[in-house]
Amino acid sequence: MSSTYKNILGRSDDAAQDLSTPDRMQGTHSKSMLVIDLERIVPDPDNPRRNVDPQAVEEMANSMRELGQQQPIKVRWTGSKWMIILGHTRYQAAKVAGLTSLEAVVCEQSISDSQKLSMQLIENCSRRDMNPIDLARSFRELMDR
Repeated sequence: MSSTYKNILGRSDDAAQDLSTPDRMQGTHSKSMLVIDLERIVPDPDNPRRNVDPQAVEEMANSMRELGQQQPIKVRWTGSKWMIILGHTRYQAAKVAGLTSLEAVVCEQSISDSQKLSMQLIENCSRRDMNPIDLARSFRELMDR
């Protein structure tokens, strides 16, 4: 396996690598944290925030260069990559900052698209102002499900 996994919560490297298999991801509610190479992470194409302020990304990148990553992203395994559930801006800022990996909390339970969208909307609304068009479109999508 090409990803770099770091022992964060007392797991052996073998146990951490076990999280990369879909079987390990099904039906469990425990939280695991990994350090994942950026090349193994993909953004969620359905992320409700379509437009990210480049200045906000640059500010976060500067903070990451100076202080490191302050909050993990949240990901789930797709079968070939780790897809971001929460933390799209942190992911973009890490790339700008020249980081090679990010700490991530692994969502080990199965979640519906509606649950994922709800989580993303809550996070986006509690952070920087979300573009009103993106917000309205996302709430409409959530209501239609």
